[in-house]
Amino acid sequence: MSRMFQTISFLALIYLIHVMALGALASPASERENILLHTDRDVYVAGEDVFFRIFQTNENKREGLSARIAYILLQTPEGEMVEGYLVSLDETGGYGSIYLPDTLSSGFYALRAYTRNMLNRGAEHMAQKHLFISNRFDDQLDVLMELEEQPSEAIKAPYVDSLLSASDNRISPEVELSINMDSRMYGRREQANFELELTMPESQVADVTLAVVPALSLWPFLNPDEQPGVIAEISTNGLNALQIAEETVYPLLTGRVTDKRDHAPVEGVRVLLNTLDSLTTLTYTKSGENGYFSFAIDPFLQDKTIYLTWENPGDDRSLDLSITDVFEAAGTFEAYRGGIHPSIPLYVRESQDVLKVQKAYGSVYTQTEVQDTVLQINPHLLYSQPIRIIDPSRYVPLDDFQEIAREIIPWLRIRRARGEWTMQMHNERTAYTFFSTPPAIFINGLPVGNKDTLMGFTSEMIQHIELQNIPWRYGDMSFTGILSIFTRHNLDPDPFLPRPYVMVDPIRLHPPGRHFVPVADDENRQANTPDFRQLLFWEPSVIIDGGQKSSFSFHTGDLGGTYVIVVKGMLKTGEVFYQSKVFDVVL
Repeated sequence: MSRMFQTISFLALIYLIHVMALGALASPASERENILLHTDRDVYVAGEDVFFRIFQTNENKREGLSARIAYILLQTPEGEMVEGYLVSLDETGGYGSIYLPDTLSSGFYALRAYTRNMLNRGAEHMAQKHLFISNRFDDQLDVLMELEEQPSEAIKAPYVDSLLSASDNRISPEVELSINMDSRMYGRREQANFELELTMPESQVADVTLAVVPALSLWPFLNPDEQPGVIAEISTNGLNALQIAEETVYPLLTGRVTDKRDHAPVEGVRVLLNTLDSLTTLTYTKSGENGYFSFAIDPFLQDKTIYLTWENPGDDRSLDLSITDVFEAAGTFEAYRGGIHPSIPLYVRESQDVLKVQKAYGSVYTQTEVQDTVLQINPHLLYSQPIRIIDPSRYVPLDDFQEIAREIIPWLRIRRARGEWTMQMHNERTAYTFFSTPPAIFINGLPVGNKDTLMGFTSEMIQHIELQNIPWRYGDMSFTGILSIFTRHNLDPDPFLPRPYVMVDPIRLHPPGRHFVPVADDENRQANTPDFRQLLFWEPSVIIDGGQKSSFSFHTGDLGGTYVIVVKGMLKTGEVFYQSKVFDVVL
């Protein structure tokens, strides 16, 4: 294959990547997405994991779903974010777990989930689940005790009875669901079996989430208005292309370029994206008419610190670049202020003691799910193969980069005039001609603005040097040579990066966490390690066809009491159904 054909193919690939990044801006919000958020319980102790399931639907009943990224965050009533993650979605939604930091204060929190498209409609249209979290060392539980003094009339009945009444099992008109158990009562560390029988139209498919939890861990009064599956009629008039952009494949990094003087949007500014790497890579886009820009953060860019720089518009304007914080828009919420049954504080204190025992024994019931899919990672190479590679270790040690250029890089000319360093690179396509304009310079994959840092490099600091000393085009960008230096050790890039620049923390997808249950064999039944699981069973996604019976099993632990099998599901057309079944564990 000729070098010219390789170059043309490479540039075509780069252009395609560039167009894909811009194309994310133009994606119309044709579907008004809606999310249903389900958790294994409503009450937790700091130091536990919250297991969640996100169901996704839209006004067209799930057909043609496009969002592939959801945002989930845990926040305080004042709007302070405790944890925030990006969750990968498939055709039906996504799932995972969130670890609750041990240092959380006792109180009411909200778990919120949404897509970028949903941000246009405001915080009131995000999926929200209120939770209560206690600190395991909080013996007073003042937050609860203040509520216990004024219990409401609706919850003075025996708690389990009131819970089941408030749960309001909901079944879609198209679904008949029954939960059949092999017993109504089980003993310590005993296997329990149950069967789901779904009757629905033959064309339907249900996606079901299953949980088996203590009845006292479900507080329906925290989320009385939860009505999943309701699509609000929202107008999209006046929304610009960036605001309604959907993350159809990868997460997006979005922002805006404005004039510092009057904060007016600036169109047509080329924004450059680089990462620290052992390769010279570059991704770029241009700001639109409202100053907005967007990058698709593909697997190559994920989990890396990102550095953004931008080209001067060529006039006297000073530019400002701001990054969209998708978690900042979640807003605040009003914490629960109603009454509670007197049994609730007792259960919370028992849960605190249970977690103390689990921590003492090192009991862990969460593990990261191993992904079967092998991601194809394509570096955004500025060039595929340099014209020359120079290894300074093959020469005598040299004391600074000007000496290195003079002695072992004859294709690079460095001068200092009027206190400034200037560089020219020899054009390989000619016999003796040097480019009239300076080359682009990179250190460990990042652009160089301050050449003083580079001039202090000794040959011992440099791993190798790459020269691309020919006229080079990258999309609609042109370079009069490229100089890339890679160091032996990691360097703080701040001294040499162009000013100004913006550093963005790594963007990563939250790995799905699975509930791990010890094997229920004879050895474990006789083990001395206490089995104090609050969550006996969790299956975030089970696909069931109409008329199909599905069987499941779990084993009880060392905690007695009343438990509930909770089944929440969604049909492929978007209807939601909910059912529960109560049983007892007697020690």
